[in-house]
Amino acid sequence: MKKLLSLLLSAMLMLTITGCTEIEYNTNEPEPTDYPVIVDEVEFSAAPATVASLSPALTEMIYELGYQDKLVARSTYCDYPQAVSSLVDIGSAAKPKIAKIIAIKPELLITQSPIAKTDKDSLEAAGIKVVVLESPDSVAELHGCYERLAAIFGGELTSKAAADNCMNPLATALSQTSPDGSFAYLMTYDYGTATGDTLAGEILSYFGENIASENTKYSFPAEQLIEKNPDKILLSSDVSIDGFDAEIGELDAVKSGRCITIDSSCFERPTSRRLTQFVSGFGAKLAALPDMQEFEEPAETEETEENE
Repeated sequence: MKKLLSLLLSAMLMLTITGCTEIEYNTNEPEPTDYPVIVDEVEFSAAPATVASLSPALTEMIYELGYQDKLVARSTYCDYPQAVSSLVDIGSAAKPKIAKIIAIKPELLITQSPIAKTDKDSLEAAGIKVVVLESPDSVAELHGCYERLAAIFGGELTSKAAADNCMNPLATALSQTSPDGSFAYLMTYDYGTATGDTLAGEILSYFGENIASENTKYSFPAEQLIEKNPDKILLSSDVSIDGFDAEIGELDAVKSGRCITIDSSCFERPTSRRLTQFVSGFGAKLAALPDMQEFEEPAETEETEENE
């Protein structure tokens, strides 16, 4: 009997030890949560119920992400989609209508261009959060804009999937391009050019070799352009080839008629929709260019001196 009792006590002790062991192996780490979210050093404990936008691109991104019901005000330049025109006009990042914004009192104001510090201080004092999402310089940064917006309005856990969904059409369009030849994209008359560290430079490089890819900050001297002599010249809608130095008119691409004017707004206020439309249509413009011609340098002639 004593032996049986001893065995029962041993069994109970083992069960107790086992039970304790299982408890010790349980991790008490909290499950991942959607909030809080921190964007531009601003913390959100929940999705803002209302938002005002001073950026046409960010306004469109909010629509693409499906959070348009949150918008209560927009910039003067927000024009897509058409439904946005019914929202209150609050000016621009350069000249925001601060009193009107405070009167509307959205929980969040978003912009791509920073607003004056005094204006920001006034808004924050009124309880309005201000987030600046700078204009992207690459496709990856554009994806990041979507992801941060998605995190603000939908939480951290689903933000990447939401951004992927918006960016997929652009990724598909880019995957169907074929690079051919070389180009330079001239944006200003002082030779501001889409260099390798710009969104325009990256997107256009899917269609050929960007001769300014090794330069930065839109800096590309005329001498380099003439020396590299690309077989295509791309022009911003703000410039025309006649406005450049006469030497540019001597480039083979110009003499061959291989110049294309680009609607620069797709790079100035980039969204997945705008860039997808550009990529889808740009290939046809390239195909319509005339063949590249070869131009020989005029032969040097020796001047004959007159015999006296």
